[in-house]
Amino acid sequence: MKEIENQLELSQKNFETILQKNHLEKEDYMEELADIYSEMKKRLELEISCERVDLTGYTVLTLGAEIDNLQQEYMQKDELMKAYLLDALAQELIEEAYEKVKDYFLKEKQFYLKQFLFPGAQIPMEEIKNIFQICKPKKISYNDVYMLKPLKSVAFLIELVMEQPSCEYNMCNQCSNKACAFAENKDCIKE
Repeated sequence: MKEIENQLELSQKNFETILQKNHLEKEDYMEELADIYSEMKKRLELEISCERVDLTGYTVLTLGAEIDNLQQEYMQKDELMKAYLLDALAQELIEEAYEKVKDYFLKEKQFYLKQFLFPGAQIPMEEIKNIFQICKPKKISYNDVYMLKPLKSVAFLIELVMEQPSCEYNMCNQCSNKACAFAENKDCIKE
């Protein structure tokens, strides 16, 4: 198991993207978003475990149980907007972690990413067992219906290739919504 350097940082641009994606006004929520992010950083217990078997990358990552606890605290205090913003920040952090995984396989292993394969979407949920057996994560578990714990965790496969693809991979490549305002490279989106 290879653990990737575990520092993630969100920028002002990430905050603006979160607000835009969630149809929230910058002047109303930017300060609150920054405050929640600051608290999240104190509690972040990031773990990213990767292994390569042939042309498949196996990855499990988590933001840690303390992020779940913080969201629960907000919910118990009926601070639902804070819980919602935390969820949006967590998703953005996970997307940043995907970039770290992509960079790891390119820089350390000299492989390009063709696509992500997620249990329950592109591959069967049962594949989580295999991913965990190969990655051996320390801070993440799953139950009998393959629900990951902590909740802000992801297990996935990466299809790797040795030649650089014509389009640089990003998460938008797997989506068929060419009309999406957030699509990064619309020419590479699947039809």
